[in-house]
Amino acid sequence: MTADPRPRTATRLAGRWAAWLTGLMLALTCVGVLQVSYAPTAAACSCKPFTTDELMDEVDLIAQVRVLSAGVSPSDRYAGEYEVALLEVWKGEQSPTVTMETNFQGTACGLGELKVGEELRLWGFEHDGTYGASWCGLPSEPADQVDAALESRFGEPWAPETIATPTPVSGFDGLSDVLPPLAIGIVAALALFLLVRG
Repeated sequence: MTADPRPRTATRLAGRWAAWLTGLMLALTCVGVLQVSYAPTAAACSCKPFTTDELMDEVDLIAQVRVLSAGVSPSDRYAGEYEVALLEVWKGEQSPTVTMETNFQGTACGLGELKVGEELRLWGFEHDGTYGASWCGLPSEPADQVDAALESRFGEPWAPETIATPTPVSGFDGLSDVLPPLAIGIVAALALFLLVRG
């Protein structure tokens, strides 16, 4: 009399399901732990507002700029690094492009994630060849008063003969922070499955 194979088959299926569920839980745990470890600490943006006159004295570059390319700062994963074209310059460096950085988080007084092609007025503080920008470094007066003050102090802005054009593909991708932990989780799940199956 031969043994009924059904209990053994049911045990194998139950083991496989257990392996898959365990692997899935491990994968989700890896993703969660790594995402929490990459999450910035919460902080409120609090700074003393500057007048236009104060900023005109303090900043190193005042320019209308257009974002050419976007990426993550090599020195701070919570900040964006952008190559920007100078469209008009009231104060500072007169070159076709410069590099600027700003925090992705508004709570940390950053300007947020800028898009390729976006234009803004840069009030930049220079450090090691890069211009930092934040909400704290913006004038508190209305735009028309700011423009009048700039014209009164500096006259007509300098403009380059040719303006650089945006890079077709942005260097920043929101998936870039998700893919590494997700890949680790998937590999861990497959390894566990193969271990239990074998």
